[in-house]
Amino acid sequence: MDSNRPSFTRRGLLAGLVAAPMLVTASRTAVGDAAAEPTHAAAAEGSRLAPDALKDAKGTKLVMLGTGGGPVPGRRRNMTSHVMLSGGAAYVLDCGLGVTNQFARTGIPFNAVRSVFITHHHPDHNVEYGPLLLIGWVQGMLPSVRAFGPPPLKQMTEDYLRSVKATIDFWSEDLKMKALGMIGVQEVSVAGPVTESEGLKVTAAVVEHPPVHPALGYRFDFADRSIVFSGDTAPVEVLARLAKGADVLVHEAMYVPAVEAYVRGQIARGRPVSFDAWMAHMKADHSPVEDVGRIAQEAGVKTLVLSHLTPAIDTLLDDTWRAEAAKHFKGEIIVAQDMLVV
Repeated sequence: MDSNRPSFTRRGLLAGLVAAPMLVTASRTAVGDAAAEPTHAAAAEGSRLAPDALKDAKGTKLVMLGTGGGPVPGRRRNMTSHVMLSGGAAYVLDCGLGVTNQFARTGIPFNAVRSVFITHHHPDHNVEYGPLLLIGWVQGMLPSVRAFGPPPLKQMTEDYLRSVKATIDFWSEDLKMKALGMIGVQEVSVAGPVTESEGLKVTAAVVEHPPVHPALGYRFDFADRSIVFSGDTAPVEVLARLAKGADVLVHEAMYVPAVEAYVRGQIARGRPVSFDAWMAHMKADHSPVEDVGRIAQEAGVKTLVLSHLTPAIDTLLDDTWRAEAAKHFKGEIIVAQDMLVV
């Protein structure tokens, strides 16, 4: 055997694999990640993009990890997900495809995550919930992390962890890590208080997203600011009440003319769908951006963030979205971009 040849062991290789993402995250945090910068609109707000905007940040910050509506892969906008950072603690809301990578790109350590919240059980909001827990565990997420969301969230968590038990056992045995076990899950079925701890109070509202029930909106009252999320919903009065006087309202937004054009295009390409049925579904389940402005104005929020954009296509200018909301809302309007810090 050549004594000068490097010695590789399976355990050493695995240890390197575990450490590598942490090193990449640290490097990106130090120098910034050019790939995270959107190609238009918010690029002018470079100082507000993660990870740079989180360096030495004071107060509670919201990072838009994914801002596209619907379970459509391959777009510039990731599926819906967010993280709030307050006092060194991180709170994830919704886990669409891409949430784990997007979270890592912020530079926030995985051991900062305290809770994960799910608004409803559609794939663009929950498909990466389980993988976030698994990869987060490998990257140092604390076993005390908790999850909140509609039923059957507890069963879903148990089923996912059971499905990856072999993977968990492999990592824990080979690297002498404590195995990832069942986390604390609190199912939320009705409106009202969800959880409260020092410096944070979370409240839920039941919104309209048929046939999904319950579908939830959430309000996070931190010591220094309040942030409200609509989840997926038709325009409803309950959101105006939930968001009353809030600093930030993150509301899903649909631009109906573009949706109609998109559906007609799908039909022209041979997709066997009914235009009338598709549009009836969209109007029953989602909020035209003009109505979003009306809700924000009634609630008296300071800042309206338009997100879960439907359709999430780059040809729609930010000014188009903003102008519709501004018909009723007179406060600050932000058209969300992935990695934008609010």
